[in-house]
Amino acid sequence: MRVLFLVLGLIATISSATAANVSRRPQAILNAAPLCGAANAAPTAIDWDAKDREPRSCDPATARDYVPKFKGLGFEILTFESEACFVPDQSFRLLDDIVGTVVSRVAAAPPSDPAEKAMLVSTITSSVLTEFGFALWIPTRNLSDALISRRTDSDRYRYLFDCDTGSMILLTVAQALGMDATLVESTIPSNTDPRKRVQHNFVRWTLADRSEVNWDMNMRTMCSTPTLNQLPYQGKPLTMDQLWSYEKQLRGSLWERTRHYSESTKDFRQAAAQFPERDVPYNNFAWTVATKTFPERASFVKDALEFALKAVAISGDANNLDTLACVYAHTGDFQKAIATEKRAVDAAPQKSLPDFRRRLQGFSTVPPQDCTGED
Repeated sequence: MRVLFLVLGLIATISSATAANVSRRPQAILNAAPLCGAANAAPTAIDWDAKDREPRSCDPATARDYVPKFKGLGFEILTFESEACFVPDQSFRLLDDIVGTVVSRVAAAPPSDPAEKAMLVSTITSSVLTEFGFALWIPTRNLSDALISRRTDSDRYRYLFDCDTGSMILLTVAQALGMDATLVESTIPSNTDPRKRVQHNFVRWTLADRSEVNWDMNMRTMCSTPTLNQLPYQGKPLTMDQLWSYEKQLRGSLWERTRHYSESTKDFRQAAAQFPERDVPYNNFAWTVATKTFPERASFVKDALEFALKAVAISGDANNLDTLACVYAHTGDFQKAIATEKRAVDAAPQKSLPDFRRRLQGFSTVPPQDCTGED
């Protein structure tokens, strides 16, 4: 199964950081902070019409007239994603307005303490997103999906974000202010299925005294780093190369959404090379080869098996096992496909069980069926 995105957490209302929290040294209250990803704060898009939560359409590219006032990660990502699915000027303008609003408010009353400033910038950014009409929706697949209007200006909430897209906006603000912040990935348990673990992202501020403050955009508050059942790279700040590997994986899924499978496998392959400790790009490359028809497919089968095995070696979860089973089926080794899919079924979260069992049945029919055409 291809990995899309991140975390389905508990929908709960959590108040944003108060002025009292900002005025205290965050390290003094860090132990009392909830685990990153423990819950999600309102406003959410849970009551929106389903069509308003679908990924954005990819319109034909047009001449770009708008020149952003600010620079940084978010603008680079929008340009990068525009190669796969054109991002209109309005999205660049919206990000510019968000960054400019936060920067001006921080400048109006800048705290001298670095920890207090990190908390203030985080709090203001979360508040500005709400003021600009952003509501939480998981998954919001790409930053360019977050910055596209979903509803009319008469609706209070018109835009979507989630943990990684919101974090990328906060990181863009940090760059505009010359502050040191990084993206952190973690694994947390799903509240909907005890057998399922999901990915979650948050921002870590690194201060001059080498202390750290975490901010969870979904929770709109400071949080503490999850420590249980983490992969070796998780819970640590991503390097810029690792962050761009993460973004290439996201753009690979954007290419796949538009049925440009040659381009998606290229992005997945580059993402894996840039961040070999992470299983997701390996898995997504293998899944695309095992399920989609495109010119290079036959020549990628050996790589797909290698990548699927690497993904399972990093994390032998049900999702990666399901992908490996599909790759075995595509190679014609249905005995290994059946054995591997049985392992996936045994470990599967409830939501995935019907698909896994259907694929297992297909491997066992006469003649056996592989996973070509699966989503």
